[in-house]
Amino acid sequence: MSEPTAAPAKKRAAKPKHAATKYSDDVRAAVKLSKEIRGKSHGEGPAQHVLVRDLVTTLLKDQGEEPTPKTIAKLAGFSSPKALLDVAKGEGGRSAVAPLRPLVSQIPQDTASRAWTQGRFAAAILAAWSLQLAKR
Repeated sequence: MSEPTAAPAKKRAAKPKHAATKYSDDVRAAVKLSKEIRGKSHGEGPAQHVLVRDLVTTLLKDQGEEPTPKTIAKLAGFSSPKALLDVAKGEGGRSAVAPLRPLVSQIPQDTASRAWTQGRFAAAILAAWSLQLAKR
């Protein structure tokens, strides 16, 4: 007498492959870092990081400078990258964010992501980028 055989195990459907991302690993890492800096899980995404980086890079190139932690902080209106990082972390009141206003006012008004490129969100984007540049 033969033992009953078990039915063959059903194969799971293959997970769908995600479409290739249009953002670099560097930008995706900056998004993660900026959210860690702010201590929030929601916030700016890769499109906003690219938008702010492009603006800052263009403005610095017009001044004949390259993006470095010091030049980014200076352009944003802060005395040092540390001061920018402190604002991104939420230290200081509303007046602490004021130096950023001239910079972020140059972001195109019709951009759907404009709200995510203002105030502390912009500070977090710039601080994350500065930290990445400092590690290079």
